Amino acid sequence: MTVKEMQNRENSDEFLYFFRLIGAFSVTDASGKSLGLSGCKDRAVLAFLAAHPGHPVARDRLVELVWPGSLEGAGRASLRQSLSTIRKALTNESILTVDRDTITLNAGPIRTDIAQLGSGPIDFRVGA
Repeated sequence: MTVKEMQNRENSDEFLYFFRLIGAFSVTDASGKSLGLSGCKDRAVLAFLAAHPGHPVARDRLVELVWPGSLEGAGRASLRQSLSTIRKALTNESILTVDRDTITLNAGPIRTDIAQLGSGPIDFRVGA
């Protein structure tokens, strides 16, 4: 099934963004326009959040996954920069809920190929 076919299956539900998590990662808006996130670390952060929509993800967990071995301050600074880039790309301020310790990608305005396949959130741990 193509991304466009998966998006069309959800036409009755309003959504702002469609996340393709299986295969090559991509994000498109409701009109099908691709959002350009060129940084692989930015895409990794956003993909992980999209795989767990509506669930708060600890900042430290994201730093550990995307910037392993970095010093705590450096990793958190990199995450802050990544979040700034992601916010600019998504253009909808309400899609991310960010606080001191966690980040949540709000589930309401998004759709994912995984959810449409009925498999729910992905566990990215090796051997899971």
